[in-house]
Amino acid sequence: MITVSNEVYTSHRIAMLSEKYIEYYSKYIDANANVRMVYGRLNVNRENFLNEAMLNFFVLDTVNTVIPPLSGSKLSDLKRSIFIGSKDDDYGKELRWKSEKMATKMSVGDRFSRNQIMNDSPYLYMNKSPDKTDILHEYFIPRSRFNDFVKVLQKIIPKYKSDLLNVTIRNVYKDEDTFLSSAHGEVFGFVMFFNQPITEEGEGEMKALTQELIEKVIELGGTYYLPYRLHATPKQFFAAYPGAQEFFDKKRQYDPHEIFQNKFYQQYGLKPIL
Repeated sequence: MITVSNEVYTSHRIAMLSEKYIEYYSKYIDANANVRMVYGRLNVNRENFLNEAMLNFFVLDTVNTVIPPLSGSKLSDLKRSIFIGSKDDDYGKELRWKSEKMATKMSVGDRFSRNQIMNDSPYLYMNKSPDKTDILHEYFIPRSRFNDFVKVLQKIIPKYKSDLLNVTIRNVYKDEDTFLSSAHGEVFGFVMFFNQPITEEGEGEMKALTQELIEKVIELGGTYYLPYRLHATPKQFFAAYPGAQEFFDKKRQYDPHEIFQNKFYQQYGLKPIL
């Protein structure tokens, strides 16, 4: 684990069509060594589904280096109300997109410490509904297939009833340390936040959606994030992570009596490749 210094950054933001995201990323991020944090967003409103994007980035302030005191999240109640109002509501989703565009535009040029940017409370997104739950997905896509994956999402997600609330994009560099690495080269992680009913039908929809997305991700040379739900089939898991068999062999080498197990291991490590 690497500890990153708490530095001072200035905020920047660009809005564009999602098909231009990589072009703008190359222009503004790759070419600037002082960019320290980056994330993107996609518009999830069904009327303009994933056609619009925002690129938010923070550049090291090399002049004003005094770190401002850490403060609480501003307008947290309003932000939460807008977020909750976007569930199962296209108007709410459009309102949230417009409010985020306005907020990020107004903050351009403002100074933030790294810790301040990371200081949003989970209260903003906490689900208190007894009938529904929130589910995270993340898919890692090679840079060259970014637009192809957006088209996949635009085609597949509307077929299902699961409610997509948010898509955040993050850049991930090649991971040479992790045995089951999600990033075999530079990739872009699409972090998706769904809301689903706590019913057999809702769970079935989410499982079918996940498996269809994973199938396309594998075709595009990408992977999916392992710590989430166990909806991938064994065949999909071993296709996305070809080193998995060696991983399980190592596990059994050091634990021949299978003392240490969890649901992930029971789902994929104890089953034959189908």
